[in-house]
Amino acid sequence: MTIEEKKTRLLNFFQDEYSFYNMKELEKLVPKRCPGISPMIVKELVQQMIDEDGLITVEKCGNINIYWCFKNQILQKMYDSCRSIS
Repeated sequence: MTIEEKKTRLLNFFQDEYSFYNMKELEKLVPKRCPGISPMIVKELVQQMIDEDGLITVEKCGNINIYWCFKNQILQKMYDSCRSIS
């Protein structure tokens, strides 16, 4: 499975659940619900999707980081980028 396929499965996981997660929860849930993604690579995939793709949002909440991605966020980013071009 390619890295892009893994990112797509991870993105679908986030968008199907409409919830917030910390990294420990992601490392437990993602391998169960997304076949082909091992717990060892979850953190790396999430970080790539934050830094490179800008698809996952992260916020510091107390002493943990909370991760999420909702469909409307991606649509809003596309809308904003289209408006900035024109």
